[in-house]
Amino acid sequence: MVPGLLKYIIWGIITLIILILSIKMAYHCKKRNYSALLIIVACIGAFSLGGFIATTVSGVIHYRTVTEYINSHKSADGEALESDQEEDVVLSDGTSELKELESGAAASNSEEDQTDESATATSDVFAAAEETEDQSGIVDTISSGTNGYVFPTMSGNTYTSSVLGIKYTKGSDWKFADEQGLASHDGVTSDNFFENLYTDIMNNNSYRSEMFAESNDGYKTVGVSVVYYGKDTGLSEKLDKMVAESGFEDESLVAQKYGGTKAETSIETTTFKGNEARKVTLKVDYENGAVLYSDVYIFGHNGFIGILTINSVNEDTSSMYSAFN
Repeated sequence: MVPGLLKYIIWGIITLIILILSIKMAYHCKKRNYSALLIIVACIGAFSLGGFIATTVSGVIHYRTVTEYINSHKSADGEALESDQEEDVVLSDGTSELKELESGAAASNSEEDQTDESATATSDVFAAAEETEDQSGIVDTISSGTNGYVFPTMSGNTYTSSVLGIKYTKGSDWKFADEQGLASHDGVTSDNFFENLYTDIMNNNSYRSEMFAESNDGYKTVGVSVVYYGKDTGLSEKLDKMVAESGFEDESLVAQKYGGTKAETSIETTTFKGNEARKVTLKVDYENGAVLYSDVYIFGHNGFIGILTINSVNEDTSSMYSAFN
């Protein structure tokens, strides 16, 4: 059921019952010539009729606006504000997530050369991965050292990211995005998916989606993006800079970018699964009465930065954390 629709249904039933009773009472009053009482009953009937009509119209409008909101944000999820020349921070517009938050500190030229050579040497691994329907058990053999990116594994309902040190198990009423979905979410082609995923994360300082999950009703989403930042740079300074440039402190800007009428934000220094993190909490109100709750964790792990985004419409996100371990 569309969130918030139940109250319209309840009020519609109540006003309809009052209207029916008023009609029956008016009939008996007229039959017995109770003129004064008939006037009172008629007023009650008119009021209940107006209330029923208003409730029905409001309910239909609410249903259409919330449905359009969900559909538009599902199709637009992953679209971003981008700057052509400056380092970017993107607010996703609805159920999704941040990508290209900030180009940050790049790996050294020698590291890039080394990973380029390694990537060429493992083209067969990428080719095999692209022919596989899912990502179960697919890992790279590019490096066993500290700078190698390892593809996440998708086994049944469980996503595991060794580079970020997190594991997520979706519910039976959720679905994972496939390679085409992840590529579309990032606004890139799905051709040579795994090879481009590695290159963007390790060499291009681009945040790429490792995982995106969505509830079947479309009201909740979980997304994970990752980029390599290098162990030779200060993680705390990196996280603080990313948050400062994100625009989250400007609530009017957040409301505008998420398409809402009002936004409340809070930013805190915390940890996520034992990793240093910055948590951004958002609450965005919409004109149709819908409310978007969003938690964004920006955290570091072994030379990589992950961005976890948890979105929920009309329900806070607290119940969604039990899926992580």
